Amino acid sequence: MTANVTGGSVDPEPEPPPGDGDCVAGEETLCLQNGRFKVEVDWWTAGGEPSAAIVVPKGTDDSGLFRFFDPTNWEMLIKVLDGCGVNEHVWVYGASTTDLGYAIRVRDTVTNAVARYRNEAGEPARAITDNKAFSAACGEGSLAEALADGETGARLPEPHRNRAPLVSAASGSANCTPSGTSLCLADGRFEVTVDWSTADGRRGSGGAVPGTSNSGLFYFFGEDNWEMLVKVLDGCGVNEHHWVYAAAATDLGLDIAMTDTATGAASTYSKEPGAPAPAITANDAFAGSCRP
Repeated sequence: MTANVTGGSVDPEPEPPPGDGDCVAGEETLCLQNGRFKVEVDWWTAGGEPSAAIVVPKGTDDSGLFRFFDPTNWEMLIKVLDGCGVNEHVWVYGASTTDLGYAIRVRDTVTNAVARYRNEAGEPARAITDNKAFSAACGEGSLAEALADGETGARLPEPHRNRAPLVSAASGSANCTPSGTSLCLADGRFEVTVDWSTADGRRGSGGAVPGTSNSGLFYFFGEDNWEMLVKVLDGCGVNEHHWVYAAAATDLGLDIAMTDTATGAASTYSKEPGAPAPAITANDAFAGSCRP
């Protein structure tokens, strides 16, 4: 069984085989939740043949990353979370900063159940917020830690087709100074901050997790539970713009602020709580940022 990112599917769950958590990490294999869950990803362009995504050597027991191309250009965030204490399921959350096609396979190595998620080439990827991914994982010998309080997920509703715009404005910033709540990307030129909100009115600032010169992460609750992947890429040689790509593995409300500290130009992105966050794939952001 397969599904696109508007829904996940789980194969019939056989009797658990001997052993527990036999995932073996590798260049193309990500192991999460103490090695119990095995994650693999294939990606493709329109009309192209699939290629295996490569695991980024940076992650936590809950959260991991994949890249498709350059090692500094991260593409996908995948999380496996223990929601047994909330709804007796293990949850799969994911986000990808791309409109390429991809297929994700998450296997519970104890039960051999497999959840699959798919995006077709040409569609900006939506967040995966599957809080009913694995039920048998909450039985005897289930995961030890409960999900951090505060995050709730929708069961993958119909696709959110409206691509959220980036709105330009002016800012007086002089340079980027990284902090616990801000990332500095594109060799320190662009400052990025994120605020989150819930449907019942709770709000907070995302915690920054530095990555590479152009890619970074934010968490909202536990430091091991990464929520958002953000990239600013230099596209000056292609279309005379800097490119903004972002994806959040959540259905929370978001307010993202990005500032070009060299020019003072700013772009913002906002979404309300409820629908899974669509990817931002803006290769026309920051007009004028390529001029001397």
